[in-house]
Amino acid sequence: MGRMLKRVPMDFPWPIGEVWEGYFKEPPEGDGYQLWENTSEGSPISPVFDSLDGLCEWAVENETVFASFTATKEEWKEMLSKNQVYAMVQLDDGGKLIRS
Repeated sequence: MGRMLKRVPMDFPWPIGEVWEGYFKEPPEGDGYQLWENTSEGSPISPVFDSLDGLCEWAVENETVFASFTATKEEWKEMLSKNQVYAMVQLDDGGKLIRS
């Protein structure tokens, strides 16, 4: 499942997991931070947070970046700041393989 950051109103009333008509119109913009899936038509997959740090802390405990791959708070923050979520695999030689 692809993931992306959306800035929505803090009281954005859309239910988590319910498909938004995302490719036809964007949700209203606001000060909140919310994680969305973008593999299908798009739907929110997190609550709305008042900070990117709050969303990243939630994502560490509740989301994967790809399949069963997880990320640290710092990795989530780096990816969401660029609005590009990807899976990183630590290689035996210390390098990282990145799958977008």
